[in-house]
Amino acid sequence: MPPILPALYTLFLLEQAYALNIHFPHPPSGLVYLYSINLLKLFSATAGILAWTPLTLSHGSSPAHSVVVTGTFFLASLSLFTWTARSTRAKNLSVIFGRVTPWYVIDTGPYAYIRHPTYVSYALGWLAATVYVLAISFTTAGTPAAWIPDHMRSALLVAAVGGLLCLYRRGAMLEEAQFLQDKDTVRGEKTAKGVRVGYLEYVRRVGARWVPWVV
Repeated sequence: MPPILPALYTLFLLEQAYALNIHFPHPPSGLVYLYSINLLKLFSATAGILAWTPLTLSHGSSPAHSVVVTGTFFLASLSLFTWTARSTRAKNLSVIFGRVTPWYVIDTGPYAYIRHPTYVSYALGWLAATVYVLAISFTTAGTPAAWIPDHMRSALLVAAVGGLLCLYRRGAMLEEAQFLQDKDTVRGEKTAKGVRVGYLEYVRRVGARWVPWVV
């Protein structure tokens, strides 16, 4: 396995920690779905641990195509998150599932192409890890120093990453609803009509949530 994969995976895990704890802070008004963010943390920790051994130990028999796909996905994840973070650093946005009132529409940087680049960057990283672990599980060598059978590791990782993707979608739907609802999200606050109209215009202009010009 090329030494770049452990480095990329470590950077991805640091990206996750930075995003959930620093760049997108918990708002003073709390969270809409507290249990959902607890699930997200559980799934993230589970996936991170399950993929750690395969992605940080050397595998002489690692399929070349899996290394290329995994590296490409990790690089895409890190690049997209960096671009998104630079585009939102002055906006003080909330962590996923935050109970917030939107005050402006961001339509620059990656937001000019997809509506939820943050979640896409997360998904790309977890998919990268999943591709590599599944590829390793189908080799004769398997995972060295494995503390869990490869088939069980793969099944649990797929379940955890699937759960994360569902939670990212739920977070995206909540954020879109907060832009459009004409009622208090936070007590005493209401999304301004200009923001609602601006967001509807943005949705018409940028129809893709996840993949530019596709979906």
